[in-house]
Amino acid sequence: MAIIVLLPTVPVWADSGSTVELEGNPAEVHRWLWENKLQPSLGQKQATALSLDAQTAANWQEYDVYFYSIDLTVYHLSATISGRVGIYGRATVDGLDTVKVNLSDSLTIDSVYNSSGNLTFTHGGNYLTVNLDASVNTGEGFDFTVVYSGHPESSGSFAGFRFTSNGGLHLITTLSEPMGARSWWPCNDITTDKADSVDIIVTVDASLVVASNGLLESDIDNGDGTHTVYWKERYPIVTYLVSLAIHPYAVWYDWYHYSPTDSMPLEFYVYPSHDAYSRPFFGVLPEMIGIMADVFGEYPFIDEKYGCSHFDWGGAMEHQTLTSTTSSSFGYSDDVVAHELGHQWWGDMITCGDWHHIWINEGFAVYSEALYHEAKYGTNYYHTYMNAFEYTGGGSIYIHDTTDVWNIFGAIVYDKGGWVLHMLRHVVGDADFFQSLADYRAQYQWKTATTEEFQAVVETVSGMDLEWFFEQWIYGTFRPIYRHSYLAEENPAGGWNLYLHVRQLQATSPTFFTMPIDIRFETLSGPHTEMVFNDRQNQNFVIATDYEASGITLDPNRWITRTESSEFYTIHILTESLSDGVQYEYYHDTVVAKSGQGSFFCRISDGALPDGWELDSATCIISGMTSDSGSYAFTVEVMDENNSSYSDTASYAIEVAGSVAIPGDANFDGGVDVGDAVYLINFIFKNGPDPQILDWADANADCALNVGDCVYLINFVFKNGDPPVLGCM
Repeated sequence: MAIIVLLPTVPVWADSGSTVELEGNPAEVHRWLWENKLQPSLGQKQATALSLDAQTAANWQEYDVYFYSIDLTVYHLSATISGRVGIYGRATVDGLDTVKVNLSDSLTIDSVYNSSGNLTFTHGGNYLTVNLDASVNTGEGFDFTVVYSGHPESSGSFAGFRFTSNGGLHLITTLSEPMGARSWWPCNDITTDKADSVDIIVTVDASLVVASNGLLESDIDNGDGTHTVYWKERYPIVTYLVSLAIHPYAVWYDWYHYSPTDSMPLEFYVYPSHDAYSRPFFGVLPEMIGIMADVFGEYPFIDEKYGCSHFDWGGAMEHQTLTSTTSSSFGYSDDVVAHELGHQWWGDMITCGDWHHIWINEGFAVYSEALYHEAKYGTNYYHTYMNAFEYTGGGSIYIHDTTDVWNIFGAIVYDKGGWVLHMLRHVVGDADFFQSLADYRAQYQWKTATTEEFQAVVETVSGMDLEWFFEQWIYGTFRPIYRHSYLAEENPAGGWNLYLHVRQLQATSPTFFTMPIDIRFETLSGPHTEMVFNDRQNQNFVIATDYEASGITLDPNRWITRTESSEFYTIHILTESLSDGVQYEYYHDTVVAKSGQGSFFCRISDGALPDGWELDSATCIISGMTSDSGSYAFTVEVMDENNSSYSDTASYAIEVAGSVAIPGDANFDGGVDVGDAVYLINFIFKNGPDPQILDWADANADCALNVGDCVYLINFVFKNGDPPVLGCM
């Protein structure tokens, strides 16, 4: 029975008051997610240089920020801000005397100071370089405060700091991913420098509600028509996840009960017109958090909160502890709610080491959706859900070019990234996969990670070398195009053999994907499934079955992103290698082939066999004896007798070792003497034991063992006769 995934049809609100209707499957939801990132709400597509020059990169690695104090006054009427940001860090090198941070040139710096007084600085190229009053060595601390003001302009992000409106009411929000925090506050704006904690203090008009990360410490009425709101984030946080949402929000609450006696608040900052409407959609979160906690471990920010706030951007953003989301049906869908919640573990708690590895954030969040649906609706729904967003395009998941902000967040890192985890789960098995997620969390929580670091965790847990998996799926392109065929043949020893041929047709890189593939075959006793390990572009497998296979299905549960179809089993050579030979010894080996037509013949199409060996065209048996030795390479072609287009070839390389034969050594004692003549006489006339190697005993090389060989040996030993030579027995 087919299962169809449909999202409920719900209205999408626009500022104009018009509505549209949206239906979608997971692929369409994900497409909304990245297309809205690819299409900024205001104006033209912008290319922003994100790669770091060597000088800047060196300075950024010379210190570590552990605390930011962000104190902003937001002037909603003039669309400007003034700020006072304290930066507290430690040197990671000796002799650090300058600190370079990011800050947009659109903002004007009034001063930089610390407890010793004003500090000198330079500001340009969106960098602020501060000259410390004294150099510091590794592990020693420094701090300074930057006083600045101006109109923030988006740089290096999708939205930056935005002054807009909703329903005629002022709306101020931030979206700093990937490198837009610098557009509104000075910071070390890279993923690898997570601050241990951040204070966010905002003074605004008294009519505006301020939501941000962490816990609300205080909200003070200043008595002049403004109030100052103090949020504190006490979990490590990367700069792009620090956020503000400012609007006359309607606020409502819920609870996540993570134990019989403990709860965590859920907070929702919604447009006033959505107060009642939003509740059933966000109301799934207590159960959803519980489901993800069962799979991933407890919610990472359990001592603070989780919630959602509305903004006017056409997507959603996983700001730490407070996701920002559109108020359209997209933002309310279970898939997006699950996606952004999943980010709290994968993206917020553990963050991609750099933007080349963004799939570490987005692919994991997409897969969180699938695991949520599996836990809630079962395995069949899980597979249906995965199939609904299978990625079919090219490109690599590893983003080579991060100089364009819009290039980082293509659909591939979402959908194919999610499929990488889906496939990996089947490769290593459920137990090792989920243990890998637990160990990955344990090793990298509050830190950043790359593909290789995640790979190392999975390899340690599973005991498998997975270089082949990550190399092809993260750094390779496209997906396999499979063709498969089979032949069922009764086994004389009992049962049946299923001869399976699998080939891959893609001409992209890699030209073939290495993957375990489930094969389900139908028999009179019911369906049976076997796994084969496909690591060649053309490969044959032999599967023993109790009954004749009447049909096969490749990858029936679709654990591999692929295209595939069946074809007629033509003719295939099954023998992958032939045994080596020895000079002067009889050789016998077979090139085994199977044909869907039944009859075929063999020939040497390239190279040559050793002199004295022959290939039987009817049986494909190679046999004979050679006086040659050395290396031989040749190709065997097998052709169908009834259809010349059906053929297969296989190339072989064999070694013929030089013989250690001693002609005349009938008793196989390593020498030639009268004992060999006696041994032969006993063999010929007295029914004695056979010579171990008949050819060695044929002393006169007449291709027979008789009294003549005895006489020949006696003449050699006692009468200085001719030495024995190898015969042809």
